[in-house]
Amino acid sequence: MKYSDITHFQSGVSLPLSGLWSTESVGIGEYPDLMKLATWAHECEMDLIQLLPLNDTGEQSSPYSALSAFALNPTYLRLGSIPGFEAYKEELADWKSKYDTPTRIDYSQTYRFKINLLRDVFEHTKPDLLKDSDLHTWIQDNSWVRVYSVYRMLKKKNNQASWIDWTELRDPSTKEIDQLWVKNYESVLFYAWIQYWCEKQFQAAAQDCEAIGVKIKGDIPILISEDSADVWGHRQLFDMNNRAGAPPDMFCTDGQNWRFPCYQWDVLKTSNYQWWKDRLQQASKFYHAFRIDHVLGFFRIWQTPEKHNSGMLGRFVPSQAFKVTELQTAGFHEGQILHWTNPSYSVEELQARGLDPLTLANQPFFEGLFGNTTHFKLRSFLGENELKNLDEQTRNNFLRLMSNRIFNQYEENPSQLYPFWYWYESDVYKNESPEIQERIRQVLGDKEQSQDQFWGENGHGLLKMMRDETDMLVCAEDLGVVPNCVAPTLANLNILSLKIERWARNYHEAGDPYIPVEEYPRLSVCSPACHDTSNLRLWWDEKDLDVEQYKNLLGWDELPDYLTDDLAYAVVARNLSANSLIAILPLQDWLSIDYDLRSPTSEEERINIPGTQNDTNWNWRMAVSLDELENNSLFIQKMKNLILIRKSRPL
Repeated sequence: MKYSDITHFQSGVSLPLSGLWSTESVGIGEYPDLMKLATWAHECEMDLIQLLPLNDTGEQSSPYSALSAFALNPTYLRLGSIPGFEAYKEELADWKSKYDTPTRIDYSQTYRFKINLLRDVFEHTKPDLLKDSDLHTWIQDNSWVRVYSVYRMLKKKNNQASWIDWTELRDPSTKEIDQLWVKNYESVLFYAWIQYWCEKQFQAAAQDCEAIGVKIKGDIPILISEDSADVWGHRQLFDMNNRAGAPPDMFCTDGQNWRFPCYQWDVLKTSNYQWWKDRLQQASKFYHAFRIDHVLGFFRIWQTPEKHNSGMLGRFVPSQAFKVTELQTAGFHEGQILHWTNPSYSVEELQARGLDPLTLANQPFFEGLFGNTTHFKLRSFLGENELKNLDEQTRNNFLRLMSNRIFNQYEENPSQLYPFWYWYESDVYKNESPEIQERIRQVLGDKEQSQDQFWGENGHGLLKMMRDETDMLVCAEDLGVVPNCVAPTLANLNILSLKIERWARNYHEAGDPYIPVEEYPRLSVCSPACHDTSNLRLWWDEKDLDVEQYKNLLGWDELPDYLTDDLAYAVVARNLSANSLIAILPLQDWLSIDYDLRSPTSEEERINIPGTQNDTNWNWRMAVSLDELENNSLFIQKMKNLILIRKSRPL
């Protein structure tokens, strides 16, 4: 869907579809609810709605754990609108009476209820569906649905286990998948029929929103789960030996390992990136704009061997590696380089680090040097996962040894060396002379500068392909450790960057001052929060901000201890005054300007806490229904007053 020309500063609302509820929805937000939300947004003078990913995730509530890059989530179907559900009105009403309350959703239970009811209706209407020409035409026009449906059928036969744990058909050929489709046609048709209705309902909702002038912005994650139809059916496109993540930072000192497989970009290139183009074409059926999740990964992605648990021993891919000969030319001898890659330790040194080589002599973690046992080094390519049976203290001691290096070396190409993230904190670096340390810094610094140009060229090529494939407006999530090449590349391609208020600070200046919103890039989307942060109320309650700085930014003499309506209004107004072309605020933050529309506690408004597993992630639900929101004329007027100020500013 085409994003029309932008003629004014635009405003929008972001949310997971699951968090909506109305008089018609059952247990969770549904595709048709978008029209109610759009009607409210239109009355408030908003321009767009931004959604978290809507891909099928099975019973997993995280929208970023997709079973398919193409299939939509059946949990968001409005069952009562599908032919055959007339006989199940009582079941739907009963479920709604039990679970449609303004509290957190029970995602997995709602999913199971809807899937079981869908299966009942499918079985009762199957004779007609086998002859449904519209359904069969849709299947012919969507070739991805064959692989997806066969995968879902086999996953059910294997009690929903990952394909990695199946005893057969773990790595099928295209011919085998086609044969399974034909042989099990009635079984796989169930999953295709569900997708037919998902697309039908979502597309109708998007078109209805467009008709009243409200656009839909989607979210396309860069990665796809290992347990997915895409990885199962298109194995050649994925690197199963490495996992994607993020390098260490102030929030996660060991780095992140997301457990998602990396791409075989060289293989994707041979087909002119057709898999990605197909994915974008599918998204363009519903969205006017899309957010590229982790856009930094298109420049270079942090990649860690599968055998590691954390992201500590990863490296950026693609990346310009060091060769031993290159380091020798820089003045380092081979013995030094080997020591910086995997240092050796005497018995006394190991004991000083809390490790007893005699106790561990029969375990495959060390290898002796020089045919004796007076010096040891860790076994080459030792994986963190191999240490899982050690006691916590011994395991931590081993991990410290594994972190004592300047270079990383990887099994697929041992002749190439990559800088260890914390090389400057390692003992092997600190034990070198000041002259050697300076030379190491110089060599690594020179390589870092050439990397930036290399990454810029890589990112430009991939993002240009994505920008040119559809008429959708392209926006980028460019948070994290950002190379210098990213901002100019996005600007060159007219791709909007992202500014999250709490992180938009000048970290190179004393006090890390907040960047004035008037200085945000015009080609950007701004917001006070995102789905991985606290929302305004909790941000304020936890005092996760520089109160004195913020008081001056707002021009207030004093700030209250909690987020009052007036204070929320002022913070929202500050974000709307940004120079960013588009301001998109989470629904919770919009609702915070009216005390009666808030969740009971600020903690309940948070959608996700990254890196944690708990009972609250991904099951937020708005405290009031869409119907109440639509009929709240006073709140709509309050919203309109805010947004019209932004809308009336000259571009």
